[in-house]
Amino acid sequence: MQKGITKNPVWRFLLVSTTIKAATYAAFLLSGRAAHNWLAAPVAFLFTTACDAALCAFIILRPLQHLRQQAEMGGSDYFSDIVEERVRKIRQGFSVAREEDLEAYRLQYLANQINPHFLYNTLESIRGKAYCDNNTDIAEMTEAFSAFFRYSISVRSNIVSIGDELNNVRKYFQIQQFRFGERFVLEVNLDTGDSALCCCIPKLTLQPIVENAIVHGLEDQTYQGRIAIRVVETQNRLIINVTDNGKGISQSRLDEINRLFSISRDNPAVNEERRQGKTGGIALKNINDRIRAYFGERYGITIYSTEGAGANVEIVLPKISKDIYDLTESAQRGRQEAAI
Repeated sequence: MQKGITKNPVWRFLLVSTTIKAATYAAFLLSGRAAHNWLAAPVAFLFTTACDAALCAFIILRPLQHLRQQAEMGGSDYFSDIVEERVRKIRQGFSVAREEDLEAYRLQYLANQINPHFLYNTLESIRGKAYCDNNTDIAEMTEAFSAFFRYSISVRSNIVSIGDELNNVRKYFQIQQFRFGERFVLEVNLDTGDSALCCCIPKLTLQPIVENAIVHGLEDQTYQGRIAIRVVETQNRLIINVTDNGKGISQSRLDEINRLFSISRDNPAVNEERRQGKTGGIALKNINDRIRAYFGERYGITIYSTEGAGANVEIVLPKISKDIYDLTESAQRGRQEAAI
C-alpha cells in the first residue's frame, strides 16, 4: 500500500507539499521575531504556494508531458483509444452497480409486500368467521380496519381525490366509534356539490387532522364531541375546514405550532417537539410541508383556535381535477424518460 502511494504522482505531490507547508509554518511560528510580526503568516503562505506550483510542475506535469510525447509517437488515435477504454470500463461498472441496486430494490419490494398481504388475508379470514358466527360488529370493524390499512399503505399515487380521502376518514371514524360508541359524531358538508370530490389532495391529509382532533381535543371531554369537515370551492382554490368542539389550543401552544410551519424539518425545534412527545404539532407540520412540496408555498394549512372553544384547521389547495393531475404527471414522466 505504501509503495502504491509513493508511486502515484498525485499522492507524492500531496505528501511533499504537506511536509513543506508544515515545516515552513513551524519555522515561522517557532521564530520569536516572526511570532510578533504580522507579515509572518502571509510570507509563509506565499512561500508554500510557490512550492506547490513548483512541485506540481515537477511531479504531475512532467509525467503528463511524457505521456503526450508517447501519444505523438503512437499516432492521433492514442488518446482516443485510452479514453474510450476508460469510458467503457466506467459504463460497465455503473451498469453492474445499477443492476445490483435494481435487484436489491426488487427483493426489498417483494419482502415489504409479504406482511401486508398476509395481514389482508388474515383480516378477511377474521371477517368471514365473524359473519359465519353472526357477529356483525366484529365483521364490520374488521372490514373497516382492512380498508383503512389498505388505503394507508397502498403503492398508489401520493395524490388522491377528495372523495377517496373522505372515504378513508369515514373508515377511520367507524373504527373509532367501535371504541368510543356515540361519544363522537362526524359531519361532512360539500358546499358546492359533488364536483369537489374529483379534485386532488395529498394522500393522508384529512385523517391525521381528524385523529389529532380526537386525541388532543375530544378524547378527555365528557360531552359529545363533534367533528365537521366542510369543503368550499372558489374559482381557483379548494378550501377545507376541519373543526371540532373540543378543548381548543392555548395561545402559547398555537404560536409554537405556527412557528413549526415556518422552519425546516431538520431544525432543532422540530427534534425538541419529538423529544417532548408533542406529536400533534409534528403531524400538522408534516401535512403542511407535503402540501407545499406538491403545490407551492401559497398553499398549506392554518390553525385557528380559542382555548375552551374548539379548533379549526383550514386547508387551502389548488383546484385541480385528479384526472388532469394524473395526465400532467404522466406527460412529465414521459418527457423525463425521453430525456434519459
